[in-house]
Amino acid sequence: MNTTLFPTAASVYDESFLTVLPPEPGGLAEKDRATFDAIVADVEATASVRDAREKYEAATDRAAKLKTAFFAMNKRGEVLTENLTVARAALEDGLIEQYAGSGAPVDGARLFTAFNVAAGEREALMRALARLAQHVTPLAEIAQLQGEADLYKLRSEELKRAAEERKVRTAELLREAAEFESGLTLDVRSTLTGFLLSYADSLLGRSVEASIAARQQETAYRRMNALEL
Repeated sequence: MNTTLFPTAASVYDESFLTVLPPEPGGLAEKDRATFDAIVADVEATASVRDAREKYEAATDRAAKLKTAFFAMNKRGEVLTENLTVARAALEDGLIEQYAGSGAPVDGARLFTAFNVAAGEREALMRALARLAQHVTPLAEIAQLQGEADLYKLRSEELKRAAEERKVRTAELLREAAEFESGLTLDVRSTLTGFLLSYADSLLGRSVEASIAARQQETAYRRMNALEL
């Protein structure tokens, strides 16, 4: 029985993507850091991002618990295999003595019960382990990846909205300043607004990465199950 787990998210793409918090910004001017942090905090507090983060956290916790269960069940399987070997040997020895008429006391009912309990528990565990590895864990990992994709996408959208609001306000200030000084221009790319837009694009890229990984996992899952039919 093949109980090999599907590749984890980390094996599909860089594990640094698997974080519930936004990544640290690189290249941000120190004077803009406080404003940037405040904007990110506002984004994280929005209902849509908060809900997506909670869903992703739950999916991540679920996937981690399933991996723990997989190893715990494997460990229990080793114990049950040993128990079954002992119970089988005891039953066989008992049957030999019973039919050999050696006169040794043999509690056949107890031996059969011990063997059947050990065999039944091991069979149930192996079936559960196979279901965990072939169905439950892959689906949980797909949900985790899709949850991550949704979270980064919403973060990106909210950051772009904040950046657009800053652009509008900056344009208003420039129009007011133009009443006193003509020829004023502003390269948004060199401002905090430009940085926010660039950062939002990087988050969207991570969303796409996670979404692609989720589709790859789903394709692998469907292919494996199609082969089993």
